Amino acid sequence: MKKTILTITIATLLLTPKLRAEDFKYPPINPALLYWQAVAQLPQLTEDQANELRAMATGKDPFDAARAAKLPLDDGSMRSLRRAATSTAPCDWGLTIEDGPAMVMPHVSKMHQVASLAIVKAESLFAQGKVPEGIDWLVTAHRMARHAGVGDILISHLVQNAIEANAIRAAARHCLGWDAETRHAYAATLRKLPPLHTAQDALHGERAFIDWAERQFNAGGKSNAKIQAMITSLTSEKAAERENIEAQFVPAEMTATLTDWRSLQGRLEAAFGKPWEEGQAEIKTLTDEAVHSPHLLLRIAFPSTTGAFEKSFTVATLHTMLDAALQHGPQLDEAAAGTYRDALEGEPLRLKKGEDGTLTLLAAHPHPAGKEISLQVGK
Repeated sequence: MKKTILTITIATLLLTPKLRAEDFKYPPINPALLYWQAVAQLPQLTEDQANELRAMATGKDPFDAARAAKLPLDDGSMRSLRRAATSTAPCDWGLTIEDGPAMVMPHVSKMHQVASLAIVKAESLFAQGKVPEGIDWLVTAHRMARHAGVGDILISHLVQNAIEANAIRAAARHCLGWDAETRHAYAATLRKLPPLHTAQDALHGERAFIDWAERQFNAGGKSNAKIQAMITSLTSEKAAERENIEAQFVPAEMTATLTDWRSLQGRLEAAFGKPWEEGQAEIKTLTDEAVHSPHLLLRIAFPSTTGAFEKSFTVATLHTMLDAALQHGPQLDEAAAGTYRDALEGEPLRLKKGEDGTLTLLAAHPHPAGKEISLQVGK
């Protein structure tokens, strides 16, 4: 009897599609875990391979099929990368924020490298005439950029923007050869992706280092070991500098330092949420204030953020440039380019045509000083 009941139960489950689908539906996996699986499977790149990968992914060197053939572009790890990038689960790198400056972030450099593999994989497929497949890998790189930015730490933000910029430049090199439907579909896909993590969020995450400094002081009091650990983490090895900071490690001075540090950090975060011209002026003022602070610890630990602020506007401008190229394709001209505006001063984009047929979109003004923000469209 028991055997009969068991047989009927199993048969019922197998013959009920709804129940069977639910029984075998697995929850999405944390992308960070999948990325680490991919990294673990990757063969170790030689220094030359790493340099060649970086040069081709950034566009510094043109794609070279012979050099790319030596890279693990068809390795099983690439399947894991795609699976990680498309996972719908929240990405959590398990950062130990409480460790302050001692927090390890090995995923940052690894994400930069595997995102470069995704971009070169796309280049390889484009070279074979496999446009849809190549676009899928570019979208993978865009998704990886967003995962790299998780954690709300400045270094994560900078790596996110570097990956995103590389993917944008790779798409721009090829999009003139795509038909209008393909170009417009790619533009629509980019608009549907989650937004990039903001510099303001990353800066807010940096508050954890202030909290860490306070905990170190409170836990150690005047304990030489605790103070020395903190000094080693935040300062150089100059003896005079160590002596000066030790003299400031008394309760009243430390309280004043932390108060000023938090105030400056809060004002800096607010500046990061403002338009370019207003924000950059405030950031310069706040940086000067930190540099001339009477608190040595604040002068040492206050982050240099002008580059991060500028890079966010640069990447936003590159996105606008790519959208112009995707919408207009080979018909892009100066008049069409002028209808798009950069993310900095809001000035119309410029278009420069090369003798070799390439088009270059440029922002109205150089940023940083003396350096053009540009995007080459076509090869």
